[in-house]
Amino acid sequence: ILSLAIEYFTGVNCIFYSSSALLFLLVYVEINQKNRLIAYNQSVELQAKESEMKETEQKVMMGNIQPLFIQTVLASIADMAEKDPKRAESTTSSFATYLRMNLNSVGKNEPVPFEEELKHADSYLELEENIRPDRIHVEHNIEAYNFFLPVLTLQPIVENAIVHGIIPNGGGTIKLWSREDEDSFYIGVDDDGIGF
Repeated sequence: ILSLAIEYFTGVNCIFYSSSALLFLLVYVEINQKNRLIAYNQSVELQAKESEMKETEQKVMMGNIQPLFIQTVLASIADMAEKDPKRAESTTSSFATYLRMNLNSVGKNEPVPFEEELKHADSYLELEENIRPDRIHVEHNIEAYNFFLPVLTLQPIVENAIVHGIIPNGGGTIKLWSREDEDSFYIGVDDDGIGF
């Protein structure tokens, strides 16, 4: 533009300046296009990695629901359906809640309210109580509610207490408690099973 203006006002032919300016413009466009292509490729790679991470998260979350546990629950429900239909209905409802909460947890990276984690743990405990009536007892001493914790924190600890403490002992009590002091929240999962 500058060389055209000089040529217009002065009458001097500035073809050299015009071609240099055009060359610089073409180089700029080429560099800009390459940068855009690089940015686009990086964006595509990032989306692919995010998709892969979500898929891995889903596999990990679903891996938390052990196939043996699912088989045990379904076999127990089938057995209850003949002997105690109301208990079978309650167990099916608890199982649906438990599965829904596990599936809803997929992809959550932020902390969740304690009450949500407690509800998930309670749905698991209700299942276990229905499957093993009169062998598992649950007590709550919840004094603090208003805090957050990582998703799927409480239920696996409760499950560990049942599987490794209560079941090998032939039965027992699980106690869930929470409390707070000036600067901390505390959660407890106690069992009176073997080794304790």
